[in-house]
Amino acid sequence: MEKVNLPILKKKAKKIAEQLGVELYLVGGVVRDWLLKGGEEEFKDVDLVVSSSRKHFAILLAEELNIPLEDMEFWDEYFVVKIGKLIDVASFRREYYPEPSVLPKVSEAETIVDDLKRRDFTINAMAYRLWPEPEELIDPFGGREDLKKRLIRFLKRDSFVEDPTRIYRAVRYKERFEFEFEEETFNRILLDKNYISRLTPARIRSEFERIADEDKLINCLEFIYEYNLVPNEVVHFLKKPNRDLIENFLRSRKEFNNEAFLITILSMILDSRLDQDDIELLAKRFAFTKKEMRVLEEIEVLKELALIDNLKEAYKLYIILSPMGKKISRLFTDMVEVIEERVEQVKLSGNDIINIAAKKGVRLLGKEVGVLKKRLIAEVVSSENGLSEMKQRELVEKWVSCKN
Repeated sequence: MEKVNLPILKKKAKKIAEQLGVELYLVGGVVRDWLLKGGEEEFKDVDLVVSSSRKHFAILLAEELNIPLEDMEFWDEYFVVKIGKLIDVASFRREYYPEPSVLPKVSEAETIVDDLKRRDFTINAMAYRLWPEPEELIDPFGGREDLKKRLIRFLKRDSFVEDPTRIYRAVRYKERFEFEFEEETFNRILLDKNYISRLTPARIRSEFERIADEDKLINCLEFIYEYNLVPNEVVHFLKKPNRDLIENFLRSRKEFNNEAFLITILSMILDSRLDQDDIELLAKRFAFTKKEMRVLEEIEVLKELALIDNLKEAYKLYIILSPMGKKISRLFTDMVEVIEERVEQVKLSGNDIINIAAKKGVRLLGKEVGVLKKRLIAEVVSSENGLSEMKQRELVEKWVSCKN
């Protein structure tokens, strides 16, 4: 099930709500998007809220939808049951933040309005009552009016202090829906952005992974760059996002889906020169994997080599890049294209090298043939005007002769 058919879900869920005698609501993004898109029927995810019996309700709904029990998750700490990957069933909840920028303490609440008070923006703080009938929009904070005005407005002044990840969410909604910030909301983003530095690396990474999934990724990153919406320790690395890199990525998103997060970060630091301490700091604040950190190191060396235009050395690096680094390098450096064009000028195959050696009375091992082939490629790549086939043969003969 890649999407949820809302009419079918509503029918099945209402039947169960009536059976159990519980209130049932659609909440959050599904209500927002349903209002925005004029009654669209299919959604990538749906949040349901019930007044009681969430586990019993969720199990019965999963049975109706033919979703096995093993595909359900029971998050008792947050009063949520996940049905597969697309449907959440929660109790009425309220949240308490023991200190700024940490995850909230969650407890059960008594009404749907209590539940809506905990949400981030007015456009997400709406519910649609499915049961008991009649169906009705519950909109205590004016979210529908803000949708009409195309505004993003927070629910309370300390919203971004409590949870700075809401700043990134606000940026995503702004660009995705082409909305504007309500004035006080925008001012609080600028005043409270320093709280981003108090977020854990895992939470920062999670937000940038979500940003990387946005179709208007470049717009999101340019807004983040303009207003320095990153941890204070790394703000001096931040440069205007590399539009070519992002556009190339978006054209090939499926191919590079696993590298989306890394490419997103690279786009903002590509024009910075980083030493090892800088790379380690970035890796720490954005929760890089060891593999991602290694790619960053390799790309930084490649950038340095590009500046001195040493194509021979650049190619040596290129042929030893990890698969992910080699793959990503194709997106951001013209040098790789230049190198590949010159590689096509190499006329000798591995068998040609073996035959040249045999004529000189030298028997090469497979590994030795590979080393000589790479050496020949490096020479062709670094030559000013290329090397003719005759010159290439002379070079191989010279190298082979040194083995005697």
